[in-house]
Amino acid sequence: MAEWAERAMRAVLWAGMAGMVASLSLERALTPKGNGGKFWQITDIHWDQQYSESGDPAKMCHDEYQVSDYHNGAYGNYLCDSPWKLVKSSLQAMTRIHPLPEFVLWTGDNVPHTNDPEPDFSVIFRTVSNITNELRTAFPENIPILPVLGNHDAFPKDDFPVAGESFYGQYLTRGGWAAVLPQDAQEDFKKGGYYEYILPSGVTVLVVNTNLYYANNQLGTKAIDPCGQFAWLEEKLEGAQDRSSKVIIAAHAPPGYFERFAVIPFFNATYNSDYINLLNKHGKVIMAQIYGHEHTDSFRIFASDSGELQSVAFLAPSVTPWYPKPVPGGTAINPSLRLYTHDTSDILDYTQYHLNLEPVQSFILEDGSPVSADNFDDNSDGTSHLVIIMVALGMTLMVVLAVTLAAMLVIITLQRKSVLRREGSVPVSELSWGLRQQGYKPF
Repeated sequence: MAEWAERAMRAVLWAGMAGMVASLSLERALTPKGNGGKFWQITDIHWDQQYSESGDPAKMCHDEYQVSDYHNGAYGNYLCDSPWKLVKSSLQAMTRIHPLPEFVLWTGDNVPHTNDPEPDFSVIFRTVSNITNELRTAFPENIPILPVLGNHDAFPKDDFPVAGESFYGQYLTRGGWAAVLPQDAQEDFKKGGYYEYILPSGVTVLVVNTNLYYANNQLGTKAIDPCGQFAWLEEKLEGAQDRSSKVIIAAHAPPGYFERFAVIPFFNATYNSDYINLLNKHGKVIMAQIYGHEHTDSFRIFASDSGELQSVAFLAPSVTPWYPKPVPGGTAINPSLRLYTHDTSDILDYTQYHLNLEPVQSFILEDGSPVSADNFDDNSDGTSHLVIIMVALGMTLMVVLAVTLAAMLVIITLQRKSVLRREGSVPVSELSWGLRQQGYKPF
């Protein structure tokens, strides 16, 4: 049993379905790898400019559907997309928690889930431009802001054409991304929404427009290689290998199926196979894959036909608390941010922050002003790399999970724990972003 437990401890156990919190393998967790850089991921903001604190939650809290006896939270409602106060609070939390990251990865989906009406390009570019300006203002000029296209960042949603500058160039001009991307990245972006960014550390970030492969995209399904992205991606992966540079793949939608609704494939089947085969071919050079889209803390394991691990994909939960109903388990989504730690070869760890909307609701006066918050709890010391909170995925996994959890608890008890408590009358936006992702019933 001890030998089995050791093998289990060394397995790659990543944050996953039903609210698992991320962990690294024991080997990576306990092996120092030098100074790790840090970068933020913010994803699926879904800012809704029609959000109203008196709007009907059954109709996305929109201001045209007023409910006189109901008060939504100033920072959001679990049944609705993000108000501007939540967007601002998210950015303020990032700059207060870690103001000088190596870079900021912004993985798409910025407009709301609404069809009354569906956001057109005037709304999309106004939204993208505003968030771009806020991000650029929040962080110093020398910190790269790396944007990614989400499936909702087009009109109609999901439709990304096999076209060049006439379509994608608009995000640089009308969306403001020319202000955050260097010229060489802009030239690639015009071809299809993808680009390369080489960090001062030598790590290469390849931003991929996976919306071209999205199953609901009606504009690219007949192309063998939409926008030439597969050829470009292989060229860049080979170039990174020649430079002995590790690669971070960044995109919005991941390949594979959605865990919570396992009948939903994200990619067109042909593109799914081509994409996975290409990344597996170059798996040794890939440090990690970073995605959003699911609004769910999850992961993907990429393995060869023989079962050899090639790379790992991390899926971060969203800023927006909105989630379609019904959700298995009835859980809601708390707005989330993720801070990764890495060196030049591996992702070492990540810390997930969330805004608990339930207590925030109680801190709001009738005029909507924040009152007080003492709810920023840090249950780790910031150096712990083994934090496992497991939720059983089924009776058939109960024994395996129980043994693994018991082994992990031995390690956890060796870690220094601290509780960060802040007192006094301070803005909710400053102190209410705490560790861990937790689900709550919609209110």
